[in-house]
Amino acid sequence: MWHLSKFALAIAATCVCSSAAHAAGFALANQSASGTGNAFAGGAAAAEDASTAWSNPAAMLELGSGKHVSVSAHLVVPEAKFTNGASGPMTGIDDDGGNNGVVPGLYGARSINDKLSVGVSVNAPFGLGTEYADNWIGRYHATESTIKTLNVNPSVAYKINDQWSVGAGVSAQKFDVELKRMTPIPGLPGDHKVTIAGDATSFGVNAGVLFKPSTNTRVGLSHRSGIDHDLEGTVSAPIPAAHPAAAALNTAVTAEASLPASTSLSVVQKVNDKLEVMGDVTRTGWSSFERLKVVRSANGSVVTDDYQGWEDSDRYALGANYQYNDRLKLRVGVARDNTPIPNAQLRTPRTPDNDRTWVAVGGNYELAKGLDVDVGYVHISTKDTPIDNRNAAGLLLNGNYDNKMDVVGAQLNWSF
Repeated sequence: MWHLSKFALAIAATCVCSSAAHAAGFALANQSASGTGNAFAGGAAAAEDASTAWSNPAAMLELGSGKHVSVSAHLVVPEAKFTNGASGPMTGIDDDGGNNGVVPGLYGARSINDKLSVGVSVNAPFGLGTEYADNWIGRYHATESTIKTLNVNPSVAYKINDQWSVGAGVSAQKFDVELKRMTPIPGLPGDHKVTIAGDATSFGVNAGVLFKPSTNTRVGLSHRSGIDHDLEGTVSAPIPAAHPAAAALNTAVTAEASLPASTSLSVVQKVNDKLEVMGDVTRTGWSSFERLKVVRSANGSVVTDDYQGWEDSDRYALGANYQYNDRLKLRVGVARDNTPIPNAQLRTPRTPDNDRTWVAVGGNYELAKGLDVDVGYVHISTKDTPIDNRNAAGLLLNGNYDNKMDVVGAQLNWSF
């Protein structure tokens, strides 16, 4: 379409490597640096660059004629410091499970005529990366957790009239997961690392509506379906083949992962020639993540079956843009991102999540006609996060997490 196939493949390879969750659950919220500066307030109605192909395809028609390309990258620097309370009977050190990551994205939109536009998004909407030392106190619960996604989402938009536009798309999503923990094995000294790994590719749909009651007001509604993945993979542990547990710990496995649907309602209001304000409410259906069950492919026997009990969660955001001069636009935003994890008993060291507060700043600068750059920074703070989780072996991990996160994003936008 724009002779970007090799570039898209490079971006896709980076997306697969993204694994630092920075929204509720294990979602990756920062899909555009333009949105980051507003804490993603007004995301489904913003229509500022080609990343709207992801946030609401109906808004692609607001970009105007021609072709539009946006390339973004976010550096995510998290902390997840655990302090032991009354864990037992195991012993070990406290540790920080935070694991840095990069979240990239590639977006394109093209007008076919004044009523029809097409677009594509290549990004990583979900990811997780926590990593602890092999001798930390919660090693029998988890040592490493990695979730990686690659999502390719072509879309189309149609303008019904001057007030209403609609859009829709289809996603092909690659999902990879790797979970590690330590375990004692009878007859062998010390602890041994057990790894469960699997992958799958599945499909989902998305749709959006953009309503403009006046030239100064945009209202966007966007929905993205859940995606059910049937994973195939292995469980493995480095133990002698002759050991009685070797066959059970080194075998093919299957699992199911139901990633959540989400719906966003956004408003953008132009106050005057300099100022516009925006708001957003997003609901994510995390109740689809009910349990983590892994079974052996050969006979269906259970490797692990952990009840998650997550609940649907809501995110609220407010933001503003100020056009400082002809080239420079300044952005601010705040958000409240509620956790889907209902209590300390269901919280695990793989996702030590809690309610989050976002404070964001950013800006857009026009480099030349048709070429501009966005930068955004957000600090995400989390209130004290208690954990009181007992694993399948009856071992209790009890204590408190001190979580925070810094995210820096940059994005290049090109229209031609």
